[in-house]
Amino acid sequence: MRVGPHSAGAKPGPACYGLGGQEPTITDAAVIMGLLDSSIFLGGRMALDEKLAYEAIETKIAQPLGLSVPEAAYAIYQVALSLMVDAVYLMTVKKGYDPRLFALAAVGGALLLFATALAAGVGIQEVVVPELAPVFCAQGLHHACFQIEVLRSLFEVLGETPGPSWNQVVVELQRQADQELSRLGVSIDQREYVWSADLKYPDQHHEINTPLPCSTNDPTVWQQLARGFHENPHRLYGYSQPEKPLELVNLRLLAKEKENSFQDRIEIRAGLEKTRETLDALDNKKLQSVYLRGVFSADRDLWQDLNLGMRLRGPALKR
Repeated sequence: MRVGPHSAGAKPGPACYGLGGQEPTITDAAVIMGLLDSSIFLGGRMALDEKLAYEAIETKIAQPLGLSVPEAAYAIYQVALSLMVDAVYLMTVKKGYDPRLFALAAVGGALLLFATALAAGVGIQEVVVPELAPVFCAQGLHHACFQIEVLRSLFEVLGETPGPSWNQVVVELQRQADQELSRLGVSIDQREYVWSADLKYPDQHHEINTPLPCSTNDPTVWQQLARGFHENPHRLYGYSQPEKPLELVNLRLLAKEKENSFQDRIEIRAGLEKTRETLDALDNKKLQSVYLRGVFSADRDLWQDLNLGMRLRGPALKR
């Protein structure tokens, strides 16, 4: 069995969406396992068709493998989980980090279905679930500021004062960045500029990016840039060679929109209470059957009702 890497997307989406999707997905498996309640999906604004999910998994997975539909759904879940465990190891153990020393931030709509199982699979003891976890990425995107990075190659030996091409490149980069920010609707008073240069020793293969410590039109900018650069090899590699000349390879400009407070950008909490009322009106059941190598009854309630210090004995579902 293979899960991914292709996604069904939003359209046609999982079979249970009822939009024409024919292939079984993780979402369909979660519906069959009882991890997703088909009657209150998306705060009750979208009904999932459990029958379509059942048929897709039965036809494409269960019958060919000789499994029951719940067993096939659980197998899909386990394969997806194993891929996530491997990904965590690649990002941690392969880079010299012990995942057991970290907490797992469970963000994104789908990860909440796997968070505790994923944490257990890599030995993590703590899972952090932000209040807006299902829309965490959308929240970040909406809050993010525009930024543009442009660069020009120079290939000059750093001297006492900037060469004639320096000012020309500065003007070109500034104009290019401003044009793009104007296209994005960022007003002049909301712009910030961060200059840096890629420098290296003559016998060095890779450049080291060094921030400009002063204005680009400061006559001592190259001298200050050189002092800043010599600190980098010492910090990164434990040595520096201030007696050697420096080669200026690229000049970079990061032009960005000034950060605004989150409250000024969007009021995300609006509608949470309405969602609570909708769910309560739709269904007041406190128990739900889930399949996890067998059928269990899981306590369920709104996860917004969790209080600090509250302890739950699983299996438990928070919707």
